[in-house]
Amino acid sequence: MNEEIIKVAPEVVKTTLPQLANSVYQDLLSPAMKKAGQALGNVIDFATLSFIPLEYVSARIRMNIDKNLKNYQKKLDAVPENEIRNVEPEIGVPIVEKLSYTTCEEIAEMYTTLLAKASTTATVNQAHPSFIQFLERMSVDEAKILKFLDGKVDFVCVRPKYYREENGGYIQIDGDITELDDNVSLLFPQNINSYIDNLCSIGVLMRKSGCYKIDEKLYESVLKKGQSRIEAYKLVGLNFIKVEYDKSFYEITTLGKAFIKACLTPILQE
Repeated sequence: MNEEIIKVAPEVVKTTLPQLANSVYQDLLSPAMKKAGQALGNVIDFATLSFIPLEYVSARIRMNIDKNLKNYQKKLDAVPENEIRNVEPEIGVPIVEKLSYTTCEEIAEMYTTLLAKASTTATVNQAHPSFIQFLERMSVDEAKILKFLDGKVDFVCVRPKYYREENGGYIQIDGDITELDDNVSLLFPQNINSYIDNLCSIGVLMRKSGCYKIDEKLYESVLKKGQSRIEAYKLVGLNFIKVEYDKSFYEITTLGKAFIKACLTPILQE
């Protein structure tokens, strides 16, 4: 760490951080932020703001806190004041800390929605603390995928099995083919299978291996994508005797539906 930063660290802790905390207090006491202040009273008492990198303690943190608190208040605007409750520190403190440095709009939106759910008597049951860890493990592309899956039950997939010899076994060059990367504008569409694997690892999705949809029309689009891949492989000298497709689908788990509802579904749609 820079020596100058080390030297000024004690002074920053004694002056700048309390000033920032006091500034947040003042925001929450303003009439425009009344409901947010009512819900976050206990949370700010516990939040130390000591996690903030010293060199960014002013403008960047302040900007994020302002933006995200206003977004949070906006989500509470339509909630009757008598339905606002104190957010439990166990869920409120880590979210407020995340919102101070989360610049990704999609992830910040999910954090503020989860915080809003923890702020009302009608929706507090949805705000499970483990969902914070889920969000910590997600990229912006995965947040976009979940937004697309909101309200859905499942989506189909096929996994190609490539045969290069008549009596030989098959090889798997790529993973599942889905329509997710066609329907969602991803920053890195080439990572789609890694995204799916990650969402499976946290329990949001589950591949129903050995099961498939009876309606063959559901697979037409992904099978066409599979054929396009075969043609692309031919162009680089990869030829196959035959290609078979393991048809299946991914199911949004009960936990996944609860997570999506808590972090993506607006309170007004409850």
